[in-house]
Amino acid sequence: MIPFNSIHHLYTNEGLFQALKVVADHLKEGGTFLLDCFNPNIQYLVEAEKEQQTIAEYTTSDGREVLIKQTMHYEKATQINRIEWHHFINGEFHSIQNLDMRLFFPQELDSYLDWAGFNVIHKFGGFEEEAFTDQSEKQIYVLALKP
Repeated sequence: MIPFNSIHHLYTNEGLFQALKVVADHLKEGGTFLLDCFNPNIQYLVEAEKEQQTIAEYTTSDGREVLIKQTMHYEKATQINRIEWHHFINGEFHSIQNLDMRLFFPQELDSYLDWAGFNVIHKFGGFEEEAFTDQSEKQIYVLALKP
Protein backbone atom coordinates (compact mmCIF):
# COMPACT_ATOMS: atom_id res chain seq x y z
CA MET A 1 0.00 0.00 0.00
CA ILE A 2 1.15 3.53 -0.78
CA PRO A 3 -1.35 5.59 1.26
CA PHE A 4 -1.92 9.24 2.13
CA ASN A 5 -0.96 10.69 -1.26
CA SER A 6 2.66 9.62 -0.66
CA ILE A 7 3.20 8.94 -4.36
CA HIS A 8 3.14 12.71 -4.92
CA HIS A 9 6.59 12.89 -3.30
CA LEU A 10 8.16 10.84 -6.10
CA TYR A 11 9.21 13.75 -8.29
CA THR A 12 10.64 11.90 -11.31
CA ASN A 13 9.48 9.03 -13.50
CA GLU A 14 12.65 7.16 -12.51
CA GLY A 15 11.76 7.51 -8.82
CA LEU A 16 8.21 6.32 -9.49
CA PHE A 17 9.34 3.25 -11.43
CA GLN A 18 11.92 2.38 -8.76
CA ALA A 19 9.22 2.51 -6.08
CA LEU A 20 6.81 0.42 -8.17
CA LYS A 21 9.55 -2.17 -8.78
CA VAL A 22 10.10 -2.50 -5.02
CA VAL A 23 6.35 -3.02 -4.58
CA ALA A 24 6.29 -5.64 -7.36
CA ASP A 25 9.30 -7.44 -5.85
CA HIS A 26 7.58 -7.68 -2.45
CA LEU A 27 4.02 -8.45 -3.53
CA LYS A 28 3.04 -12.06 -2.89
CA GLU A 29 1.55 -14.09 -5.72
CA GLY A 30 -2.15 -13.25 -5.93
CA GLY A 31 -1.65 -10.24 -3.66
CA THR A 32 -3.12 -6.80 -4.18
CA PHE A 33 -1.56 -3.38 -3.95
CA LEU A 34 -3.49 -0.25 -2.96
CA LEU A 35 -2.53 3.24 -4.06
CA ASP A 36 -4.25 6.56 -3.45
CA CYS A 37 -3.45 9.99 -4.80
CA PHE A 38 -5.13 13.20 -5.83
CA ASN A 39 -6.83 13.63 -9.19
CA PRO A 40 -5.34 16.92 -10.44
CA ASN A 41 -7.84 19.77 -10.67
CA ILE A 42 -6.58 22.22 -13.29
CA GLN A 43 -9.15 24.88 -12.41
CA TYR A 44 -8.07 24.79 -8.74
CA LEU A 45 -4.39 25.06 -9.70
CA VAL A 46 -5.04 28.09 -11.91
CA GLU A 47 -7.24 29.87 -9.38
CA ALA A 48 -4.96 29.11 -6.41
CA GLU A 49 -1.97 30.71 -8.15
CA LYS A 50 -3.77 34.05 -8.42
CA GLU A 51 -3.60 35.01 -4.75
CA GLN A 52 -2.63 33.83 -1.31
CA GLN A 53 -5.45 31.87 0.33
CA THR A 54 -6.26 31.39 4.00
CA ILE A 55 -6.36 27.65 4.66
CA ALA A 56 -6.58 27.58 8.48
CA GLU A 57 -7.32 29.84 11.43
CA TYR A 58 -7.43 28.65 15.01
CA THR A 59 -6.60 29.49 18.62
CA THR A 60 -4.15 27.25 20.48
CA SER A 61 -4.87 25.99 23.99
CA ASP A 62 -2.52 28.68 25.35
CA GLY A 63 -4.43 31.47 23.56
CA ARG A 64 -2.23 32.12 20.51
CA GLU A 65 -4.06 33.09 17.33
CA VAL A 66 -2.70 31.06 14.40
CA LEU A 67 -3.32 31.90 10.75
CA ILE A 68 -2.00 29.80 7.86
CA LYS A 69 -2.02 31.19 4.32
CA GLN A 70 -1.12 29.22 1.22
CA THR A 71 0.58 30.16 -2.03
CA MET A 72 1.01 27.76 -4.92
CA HIS A 73 2.90 27.61 -8.17
CA TYR A 74 2.46 24.73 -10.62
CA GLU A 75 5.48 23.92 -12.80
CA LYS A 76 4.14 22.48 -16.05
CA ALA A 77 7.48 21.08 -17.21
CA THR A 78 7.96 18.95 -14.08
CA GLN A 79 4.29 18.57 -13.07
CA ILE A 80 5.29 19.66 -9.57
CA ASN A 81 2.97 21.85 -7.54
CA ARG A 82 5.10 24.05 -5.26
CA ILE A 83 3.09 24.87 -2.14
CA GLU A 84 4.11 27.27 0.62
CA TRP A 85 2.27 27.57 3.92
CA HIS A 86 2.90 30.93 5.59
CA HIS A 87 2.34 30.72 9.35
CA PHE A 88 1.36 33.79 11.37
CA ILE A 89 1.06 33.82 15.17
CA ASN A 90 -0.84 36.65 16.86
CA GLY A 91 -0.76 38.57 13.58
CA GLU A 92 3.01 38.35 13.08
CA PHE A 93 4.80 36.29 10.46
CA HIS A 94 6.36 33.18 12.02
CA SER A 95 7.56 30.72 9.35
CA ILE A 96 7.12 29.15 5.93
CA GLN A 97 6.61 25.43 5.37
CA ASN A 98 7.22 24.07 1.85
CA LEU A 99 5.37 21.14 0.33
CA ASP A 100 6.20 20.00 -3.21
CA MET A 101 3.84 17.53 -4.86
CA ARG A 102 4.26 15.84 -8.24
CA LEU A 103 0.88 15.54 -9.92
CA PHE A 104 -0.16 12.45 -11.86
CA PHE A 105 -2.92 12.79 -14.41
CA PRO A 106 -5.34 9.84 -14.65
CA GLN A 107 -4.40 8.33 -18.02
CA GLU A 108 -0.73 9.01 -17.34
CA LEU A 109 -0.80 7.11 -14.05
CA ASP A 110 -2.84 4.29 -15.61
CA SER A 111 -0.09 3.90 -18.23
CA TYR A 112 2.75 4.05 -15.70
CA LEU A 113 1.13 1.32 -13.63
CA ASP A 114 0.62 -0.80 -16.75
CA TRP A 115 4.26 -0.30 -17.82
CA ALA A 116 5.39 -1.26 -14.31
CA GLY A 117 3.60 -4.61 -14.63
CA PHE A 118 0.34 -4.00 -12.76
CA ASN A 119 -3.26 -4.70 -13.73
CA VAL A 120 -5.90 -2.28 -12.48
CA ILE A 121 -8.51 -4.40 -10.69
CA HIS A 122 -10.53 -1.35 -9.57
CA LYS A 123 -10.11 2.40 -9.83
CA PHE A 124 -12.26 4.49 -7.54
CA GLY A 125 -12.82 8.22 -7.17
CA GLY A 126 -13.09 8.18 -3.37
CA PHE A 127 -12.72 6.11 -0.23
CA GLU A 128 -16.38 5.03 -0.34
CA GLU A 129 -15.61 3.19 -3.61
CA GLU A 130 -17.31 5.85 -5.71
CA ALA A 131 -16.90 5.54 -9.47
CA PHE A 132 -13.94 7.47 -10.87
CA THR A 133 -15.28 10.48 -12.82
CA ASP A 134 -14.23 13.95 -13.97
CA GLN A 135 -15.36 15.27 -10.58
CA SER A 136 -13.36 12.77 -8.48
CA GLU A 137 -10.92 14.34 -6.04
CA LYS A 138 -9.00 11.09 -5.62
CA GLN A 139 -7.57 8.28 -7.72
CA ILE A 140 -7.74 5.11 -5.66
CA TYR A 141 -6.32 1.98 -7.24
CA VAL A 142 -6.62 -1.69 -6.37
CA LEU A 143 -3.83 -3.39 -8.34
CA ALA A 144 -2.36 -6.82 -8.94
CA LEU A 145 0.72 -7.97 -10.78
CA LYS A 146 0.21 -9.05 -14.37
CA PRO A 147 0.53 -12.82 -14.82
